Amino acid sequence: MNIDFLLPVTPGLVLNGIYYGEKQLALFLSSTNPVAYCPICQSGSRRIHSRYGRKVADLPWADKRVLLELSVRRFFCDLPECKRKVFAERLHPSVAAYARRTTRMEEYLQTLALQLGGEKAALLLQLLNISLVSADTLLNLSRKVATTTIATPKVVGIDEWAIRKGQTYATILVDLELRRPIDLLPDAKLETVEKWLKEHPGIEIISRDRDSTFAEAARKGAPDAIQVADRWRTRG
Repeated sequence: MNIDFLLPVTPGLVLNGIYYGEKQLALFLSSTNPVAYCPICQSGSRRIHSRYGRKVADLPWADKRVLLELSVRRFFCDLPECKRKVFAERLHPSVAAYARRTTRMEEYLQTLALQLGGEKAALLLQLLNISLVSADTLLNLSRKVATTTIATPKVVGIDEWAIRKGQTYATILVDLELRRPIDLLPDAKLETVEKWLKEHPGIEIISRDRDSTFAEAARKGAPDAIQVADRWRTRG
């Protein structure tokens, strides 16, 4: 059976076997790339030093968790002036160095955390037998939303979300044209939101709830932007 299309990475990796458990599938993979490149000096090496096992969680198949059991090689760096004498081979970008989850798995968990919050996302994952991830880990993943590579959007949605329901609230900002989160702020204070808006000039439309805090923050932080209040909210 050819299952390569279900794997997160196929270039340079070969599937050696599959273990079928009651709740989990384990895929045993090894690298076939003849040359590995030192992460310090970028010189290529063919001399293998040793091997070690590495476990990386991937997206589920149906209701079963998937674990990639990777056989990773260590190589000698033969460049005399390089300070790294032995290094581990780097795999496909879908499996980042030192990561315990594939990139697509991390993005999946991050999306759940942004949509549901830490506690609800963790409960859903447990009920679906997808992954054993704590609420705190999910919240930490949600805070990794990158803004440095994203251009300032023209249409922004601003809303608060619960870090701890009824106790601690933060602010989420969404690019409504691309329909994706662009930043998470540590709280829902007027000054914090105002500061973010001033640091991202060029916003034309701001969609928000009827909370007076966000209204004032938008007025001060992006005075030229059109504010659109969510008709389904009556706060403020």
